[in-house]
Amino acid sequence: MIPHVADVLDGWRYTARRIGLDGTASRTAVAAGLEHATALAAGNVHDEPAALFYAFACRPKAFLGGWRVAAFLLAKNHASDLGLRIVATPEEIADMRHRMAWSDRPSFDEVRDWFAARTKPR
Repeated sequence: MIPHVADVLDGWRYTARRIGLDGTASRTAVAAGLEHATALAAGNVHDEPAALFYAFACRPKAFLGGWRVAAFLLAKNHASDLGLRIVATPEEIADMRHRMAWSDRPSFDEVRDWFAARTKPR
């Protein structure tokens, strides 16, 4: 199940402090991102990590100063909650993040396939 707004905001404040960032997040953008992720996953729990990544990579201002890490951390942590792990190099993650934020954005189907190829049981 996609996490609740309060859980994401609390988790971001904690994570941001640990990595030296401000921890400020837009509640409105986070709520919109979670709604977007819920719609993308369409009830398929295995698509939720990809949906979270996609929804938040589309919202680089949701987490102040954290756009480089927040979307993937949400996806990775959610996958872990589901008993899965995402196996990707830092370069692969950076490339996908770059494509989402700066160049021609891939479709959700492409991102879902990217995650499916890199998601393994824990």
